[in-house]
Amino acid sequence: MFTKTTFFDYLVIFLFLVVSVLSFKILKDKSSNELVVKILQQNNLIYKDKLSKEKEIQLKNAVIEIKNKKVRVKTSNCPFQVCVHTGWISNAYQQIICIPNKIYISIEPLSLKKIDSITY
Repeated sequence: MFTKTTFFDYLVIFLFLVVSVLSFKILKDKSSNELVVKILQQNNLIYKDKLSKEKEIQLKNAVIEIKNKKVRVKTSNCPFQVCVHTGWISNAYQQIICIPNKIYISIEPLSLKKIDSITY
């Protein structure tokens, strides 16, 4: 019923793979513009600056570390430490939320554009 796979079958598969990898790389390169980290506590902006600047921010209940174009909650006094266990974030539109301490950390592109959706 099915014929043997031919050279053209392999060629089509190879071309699909090449197009997929190239399109992913092009999209990834476009999103790698300058990123900004925003830190809010109780809906008040505490810190907003480029992710490339290294800094350690001491809040009342937590310590936030920005290093090597990544950000994390280093320590927190919340009971389950979910924000600490989230670890480092470095991509646009990623976020860390600490509900007990009402801390919200997000990474955004410097030039904020409207987007439909993002999948990781």
